[in-house]
Amino acid sequence: MERDIEVAELRGLLKDRRPSLVLCFGQFSFEFALHARLEAEKCPQRWTVRSVKTLAKQFEETIPTIQPDSVNVLPLLHAIAARQFRHCHKEFSGGQGNYFEYVGKEIALVLIKHRTHPSFSNLAWM
Repeated sequence: MERDIEVAELRGLLKDRRPSLVLCFGQFSFEFALHARLEAEKCPQRWTVRSVKTLAKQFEETIPTIQPDSVNVLPLLHAIAARQFRHCHKEFSGGQGNYFEYVGKEIALVLIKHRTHPSFSNLAWM
């Protein structure tokens, strides 16, 4: 299957480059990166479809646990959803009501916290 080949290719890139932070825009890219982070034999056959609410929960659980020596996969909303739908701001804003301000602040805090760590100079964007 073509998707399996692409996941394997990303898996190889993650192993070779070891980015500290992989920002995933949308639920598909997040699931794709999660599969690539796993070893092929541990990768589930089924893919999880996540809602805005579950992506928000995953973001809130992941952001405080980011470690510079690990490959950290962080879910964000796809630009279209984030710009056009109010419920996205409500569900994915940490109670602040503005998705962009919330995630921007949270990511900035992580980058500031780890700014002197050498591996944070190697960020990946999906």
